[in-house]
Amino acid sequence: MEEDPSEGFEKLQHLLASGVAPPMTFANLIVLYLKFGYFSLAADTLAENPDLVNKFMDRFQQEFVQAVIMVEQSPDEAYKRLEQMASR
Repeated sequence: MEEDPSEGFEKLQHLLASGVAPPMTFANLIVLYLKFGYFSLAADTLAENPDLVNKFMDRFQQEFVQAVIMVEQSPDEAYKRLEQMASR
């Protein structure tokens, strides 16, 4: 991933499409999108796969990902949400 993130993303997407991906594949793909700054790609992937979101990500992970995605558009609101999560 560090050398060629796009190739890594393609491999993870292929695993998901094959139907034989380990359960953590979807969440890992989303987290890696965020790590490399692909916030809109993460948001699109979440929106296109609500069944995978509910199946492979717990509520805390979903809230965290949504907050991080918000950083680009509304940093203050994202920070507020992350603070709320940290206080729980």
